[in-house]
Amino acid sequence: MNIEPAYTSIGSLFAYKPMFFIPKYQRAYAWDAESISDFIKDLKKCFEKRKSNSPVNHFFGGILSVKHSVPGTVNQHIPLESLSEKQI
Repeated sequence: MNIEPAYTSIGSLFAYKPMFFIPKYQRAYAWDAESISDFIKDLKKCFEKRKSNSPVNHFFGGILSVKHSVPGTVNQHIPLESLSEKQI
């Protein structure tokens, strides 16, 4: 297994257009109302800064993704198994 840690923006990650899948052994997310409220506040702050043309960097957390090769697919469609850093 080749491990290559990298920091990337969420926009760059989705621009790559990978196919994500969540493994069955990943436990369900269970956010309480306070956690959801904090997350929405963070999103709003980032959005307001971006609207005013201020540079925005915000760390929302880590995602571990594992590339899987699938016979007959092109590289841009390699499925990524996605795991939350809090559940590893």
